[in-house]
Amino acid sequence: MTTRKGHIFETGLPLGVAQRSADEVGADAAQGGDVRAVRAVVADTGALDVTAPDFGRALRIRRMAAHLSQEALAERAGVSARTISDLERGVHVRPRRSTLVALARAFELAVPEAAPLLTLADHDDVVRRSLPRLVWPRPRQLPLVGRDGALARFRDAWAQVRQGRRGVVVFTGEPGIGKSRLLSEMAVEVALERGVVLAGRCDEDAGVPYAALADALRPSLAGDTAGQVLREVGPCAGHLALVMPELGERVTPPAKDSDRDASRAQLHDALDTLLALLGAGTPVVLVLDDLHAADPSTVGVLRHLARSSRPDPLLVVGSCRSSEGAANGALSHLFEELARDRTLTRVELGGLDAPEIRALVEAGTGAAPADAVVEALVRQTAGNPFLIEELVTAGVDVIDGVHDLPDSVRAIVRDRVQRLSTRARCALECAAVVGSVFDPRVVARVVGVDAREGLDDAVGAGLLDRFDDHLSFRHDLVRAAILHDLSHDTAATLHWRVGEALETLHVADLDPHVAEVARHLQRGAPAGDADKASSVLERAGELQFRSLALDDAIASLSAALELTPTDGAGGLRRMRILELIAEIHFWREDPDAMRAAALGAAELARRCGTPDDLARTVVVAARWNRGGEVESRMLELLDEALGRLGPADSAARSQVMALRAYVLQGAGRGFATRRLAEDAEAMARRCDDTEAIALAVLVRTYTEAGSPDVERRLRLAYDLERTAARVVREDHREQYRTFALGARVQAQVARGDRAGFDGTVRELEAVAAWRQAPFLRSQLLFLQAAIALAEGRLADAGNLSATALETWNARPDALRVFAVQMAAQGLERGEHAHVLPQVEQLVAGNASSLGYAASALIAAGLASTGQAEDARRRLDELATDGFDALADDHLRPQALRWLCEAIAELRARDDAAALLPVVEPYAGQILVGPAITTVECAADRAIGQLLMTLERPEDAEQHYERAAALEHALGFTALELRTERWHDRLHDHGPPA
Repeated sequence: MTTRKGHIFETGLPLGVAQRSADEVGADAAQGGDVRAVRAVVADTGALDVTAPDFGRALRIRRMAAHLSQEALAERAGVSARTISDLERGVHVRPRRSTLVALARAFELAVPEAAPLLTLADHDDVVRRSLPRLVWPRPRQLPLVGRDGALARFRDAWAQVRQGRRGVVVFTGEPGIGKSRLLSEMAVEVALERGVVLAGRCDEDAGVPYAALADALRPSLAGDTAGQVLREVGPCAGHLALVMPELGERVTPPAKDSDRDASRAQLHDALDTLLALLGAGTPVVLVLDDLHAADPSTVGVLRHLARSSRPDPLLVVGSCRSSEGAANGALSHLFEELARDRTLTRVELGGLDAPEIRALVEAGTGAAPADAVVEALVRQTAGNPFLIEELVTAGVDVIDGVHDLPDSVRAIVRDRVQRLSTRARCALECAAVVGSVFDPRVVARVVGVDAREGLDDAVGAGLLDRFDDHLSFRHDLVRAAILHDLSHDTAATLHWRVGEALETLHVADLDPHVAEVARHLQRGAPAGDADKASSVLERAGELQFRSLALDDAIASLSAALELTPTDGAGGLRRMRILELIAEIHFWREDPDAMRAAALGAAELARRCGTPDDLARTVVVAARWNRGGEVESRMLELLDEALGRLGPADSAARSQVMALRAYVLQGAGRGFATRRLAEDAEAMARRCDDTEAIALAVLVRTYTEAGSPDVERRLRLAYDLERTAARVVREDHREQYRTFALGARVQAQVARGDRAGFDGTVRELEAVAAWRQAPFLRSQLLFLQAAIALAEGRLADAGNLSATALETWNARPDALRVFAVQMAAQGLERGEHAHVLPQVEQLVAGNASSLGYAASALIAAGLASTGQAEDARRRLDELATDGFDALADDHLRPQALRWLCEAIAELRARDDAAALLPVVEPYAGQILVGPAITTVECAADRAIGQLLMTLERPEDAEQHYERAAALEHALGFTALELRTERWHDRLHDHGPPA
């Protein structure tokens, strides 16, 4: 046989390895070197019958079943640990008879009994009974090479989980590096130790939320015991239908208008409970392949599972492409969190080195490759196992014929595909469009009668694997190479036909598959019907929203919007889609996106909608009102809505009036907002519309938040809570109740009711625990930070603020509150020079009440640091027209604290006289920032400062003493100390130290 340097022949023998003569084989046999010779030697006794590719796995399984390490087995058998390692990995495929006999005796087996025990019979039985098909070892699989370190790190994590803990192990690396193979290897180990293995694969092309979790859990809920398991899950079992819609026949899914935050929490609890039940006290391993393609909803479930306080042992094991994992923002953030928690074991897989490549090629070809071949493979593949196997299998000239990857891989795959029949090629192209895992019935509907035979050909060629009634591509690189060669028009046509095939196949129950249908129709719209694609995408978005897959819902609805025309009936449809997008953004707690979508819907309502359409959409937009240019447009739309609705009483008019009051107050455009809110409430009550009453009372709690009439504020808070209880929609009911508790807390702090405040906080904590809304938990932490600062626990305040921001930093409100609290803490430390420029930058150009309060703080800070001239100029700007610019809103108490300090520092008698009537109604209260972002001081301290400036020391002393007593009774040590400093300097009429 002739050879050519560097070539791997289709026979599997690499160049440089000459075929051995029969004499050489016989010589090796005499030394016990060749497994075929060993079989011949032992055949007479019938002692052992091993086949080289299977022996390594069988040996490892037998060793693990005996609870022996490689070193322990080596010592017992009298061989080296390296021998055991090489045999198990398939590096040495020709075990000597003496080694086989020693191993049999080490397992305490008579040599004739070793044959059935050192085979894969037990292995296959364990695999088929215990493992999901996704992690079954593939037939004719080459041995695992070069991954001992990665497996060791998995085993360390697995050992921790067997002790009752939870953990996450993620194998990361480039495509083809061996991540999925490692998942299969470790799944076999877990099964042998009687752990429960569940497995699913994330697929960004499927477009179905929770798809990987559903695939992992579905087999366990398919039998007769499913009903009992679901009953044991308890009241939250209905939420499992959001992950597996087919369970809707056995459980009651959550209502369409359920509170999304609470539903999300209940879904997470249900999944956590279900996993514990499936484990029944045994550690559970949840395998998720291709985590880089995980949808945000799945990532949210993983976060809960990894950080859950349940005692049930759980290990999540996944694979993730390095670059694409970093691009998945939700996943990347989760990895950062788990790394901080020390819950994550992240194993980066690199390429094989030259000795490992040599071992892999030898295992695949049966002979050692030449050095030049190994060097070429190192250079051309960077040690990527998949690429090495493809090159070896294809018989490529690795020295002269391979050019830059991955083009060469596509060429290899293209060559392998071209060798197949026409029917197989057509079937593979269609299958590549369907997805990594696909139902052959879909391909048959698109390709025709030859599809089944064509797919069988592809399975026989090693391009596809069969899993029960589904098929999958053996590797994503194969699928990617096929997709790369499809023209844009061909791909679009196939996507459209696949979408229609899926729709027909699942016509009896389309909802579980509508997201997948929508994805294909969207990509196939250029070759099909854009209007139909848009309609299916809209339906998919609605179902994804109901399933709490909020990001997927936004993606589907945004795609529907792009395909919907802007004129005629398309305008009204676009309005409805934008309304739904706005509502989803509310639950995503993204106020800017919510407002933008709602304003877009309102603009469409102006052009082609009814007065009720305009009123409804602008009310949604105004709920997340913020200062600036948007408010001007918002007010115009609100006024236009009022004009179109007419003067007659209606629930819609009441809601528009209430939100107009809210926008006016937030924008600092007027002070008659309380009366407007009162009129809105009166109209809602005349219409007897509970939703409108609740909204109006909510706005009233906001417009009254800075009022000195604390008792009225408390009455409003309780009224809102009672009204909320009658609201029909669960999601709105819980929102109003949360707002009511927040208004009650603020009023209780203001009136100095610490016991009532503590009780309400406990109620809020219970709501936060039930709803698990990140922003609500963040607000509670900020509140605790404000109290800690008032109590003088500066370090605790800083830690709480940082934790609050970490808990939920996606919303602008959280960032603003964090900045305010950091400024307050910096001022408490005396860092005026650092803090004041930051405050200035924070509110630059803001003409609303927020900017006014910040300017008051800056004036006080400048005065206290001796910069009297700058402070005086700033105070003069604030005191224009006798402080008429001081807004009568929720920021007024905060502004008053700093104005009074600035006036006292500067001894500004005229300003003190003008401001005293404004501050005096607050006597006996605590001045607090909005939503208790800060606890400023007892109002009597501010009154005392003004009276001191007006040279009324006796009156000032009474107020200082009253302020200190109130702050002391509340435990606000830091505030009390500052009040006493002002009191001590009363007779000197100087600023405190």
